[in-house]
Amino acid sequence: MHFDVYIRETCVIMSGADGVDRTIPLSQEYQDLRKQILEQYTPEPPSKSNDFSFAWKDRFFRGHIFMSRSSWIIHLRGLLFGDLYLDELGFVGKTEDILSIARGRGLTLFVGPSGCGKTTTMHTVAQELERNGIRGSMVTLEDPVEYYYSNERVFQREIGKDVDSVAEGLVEVTRQRPRTILIGEIIDPDTAYAAVLAGLSGHRVLATMHANDIRSAIARMMSLLGKDRFHLFAEAMQGLMSQVLIWPDYANAEEKPIVIYETLKIEDVSRSIFREGFTRLPELGHEFKRQKRQTMVEFGESLVRRNHISAEQFNKALSI
Repeated sequence: MHFDVYIRETCVIMSGADGVDRTIPLSQEYQDLRKQILEQYTPEPPSKSNDFSFAWKDRFFRGHIFMSRSSWIIHLRGLLFGDLYLDELGFVGKTEDILSIARGRGLTLFVGPSGCGKTTTMHTVAQELERNGIRGSMVTLEDPVEYYYSNERVFQREIGKDVDSVAEGLVEVTRQRPRTILIGEIIDPDTAYAAVLAGLSGHRVLATMHANDIRSAIARMMSLLGKDRFHLFAEAMQGLMSQVLIWPDYANAEEKPIVIYETLKIEDVSRSIFREGFTRLPELGHEFKRQKRQTMVEFGESLVRRNHISAEQFNKALSI
């Protein structure tokens, strides 16, 4: 399965799990697909881009159309469907460690760089919670929808189609009374504030956000919420998870990527650190140790020592 596909006017560029780009001629099949997508999703005016999701060949895809040198480029990424399990994502034996940050009420953030799999992990956690009998009914707010649920107790709302914005959807969700809320991504102050309020209202809230690690995620939420609102963040949180992927070498392209991650459960000590803001963030290292959890750096260094990955691979992953 290709990780990313770019369809141009004359060729198709495919990025595999090995991270190597391959260019192939534009076949008739891809010509027809390109025509179909442009007829349905071409943005107006041409200076704009457009996000969409669609089904093709019994699979779901996330798409993005943008203009480059007077030509439309279509970017596609295959979406997961069916049953998802943390063990199958590379978290073998770590299911309880991860679920511990999302079992209760409050906001759980899944963070990492683009393409690191944080959205897949979040949806998998949602499925694991359902298998544990504690997820309950769930409303998702996504832009666009990235995973399709067949469960009738899951109500998926796509931004721009079913609701104008994530923030507006979070205001409406209080009248829909789900036990769990899933947010595709926190990207702006309004969404960050609405997510925190939802966490404070007694819901379980799962959301992704771009950040390099847990400390960076906290700093970014500080920036989005501002000084007057950040004190609410400490009260709303129940957990954080950060991850990066290390792709196999070209020779081992069929192997799955290695996931390096860290989790932190928000308890009284970590809550007090958050209340103080930037000045006490260095103390999080002690909180990881108190909870007997590894940071990503500690996890990665242990893999290097056991020769599961190289130091070069690890340093490259952390610098993305």
